[in-house]
Amino acid sequence: MTSKFRPTAAMAAVVACLFMPTAGAAERSYAILSLAGDSITTVLERPQTGSKIDQNEKTLVPIADKVFDEAAIQAINAAIKKREPDAKTVLLLTPDPGLYKAQNAMFESPSSTADDRTFLKSLLTNRAVTHLVLVTKARAEADIWISDIPVSTGRIEGLGYYMNNSIRIRNTETGGHGTGILAPFAYVKVRLIDAATLNVVDEVVQKKASPVGNHTGESRASWDVLTSAQKIDYLNSRLKEAVAEAVPRLIK
Repeated sequence: MTSKFRPTAAMAAVVACLFMPTAGAAERSYAILSLAGDSITTVLERPQTGSKIDQNEKTLVPIADKVFDEAAIQAINAAIKKREPDAKTVLLLTPDPGLYKAQNAMFESPSSTADDRTFLKSLLTNRAVTHLVLVTKARAEADIWISDIPVSTGRIEGLGYYMNNSIRIRNTETGGHGTGILAPFAYVKVRLIDAATLNVVDEVVQKKASPVGNHTGESRASWDVLTSAQKIDYLNSRLKEAVAEAVPRLIK
């Protein structure tokens, strides 16, 4: 003899709730901010002598224009809209030097950057956003290759250009050869942050670089391998590629 189980109305309501789609992702809204574009670094490789100290020559160049930060937030916005077409987004820029200086410390050492965190949270107040997508500089070992050959040493950070004036290279397609490479790079960290608490939900480090070789046979510095316009285009492309690729890894 079999018995039939008939759920009560209350039990049916509980079961229905368990299988209803949650509000979560569908109701997410995002503020987007970049703190990576206030400077670029030129890095000239120097022969290493076995010391653990990074001996490369580095020059920091401040950038007053927000061209790189604008490129980053626009690329993230497009990537979010591709993934969540109905998501609300708010694109932010800030001239505040304190946030640019504190950037990663706000999450790695929050107790020492309380004022900066308070100011960051104030930028999100009344924006009706649930999350912040934040781009900051990432510092990491230089990981630049031509084919299967590493052409970099030391550590690099943020946006810039890595130069190696001594490496001999050859273009296998054209047969052109010469000495030196110039590699525009974007080393950034992209975080998904709870807007109410500033707790980090997830984060991704992105490392992008495009080594361009001196294949002309001419004796010239690697800095001159690209024109000024090409240098900006390469750097913008690497930055936009880096942040756009981070979005699907953060917004799942």
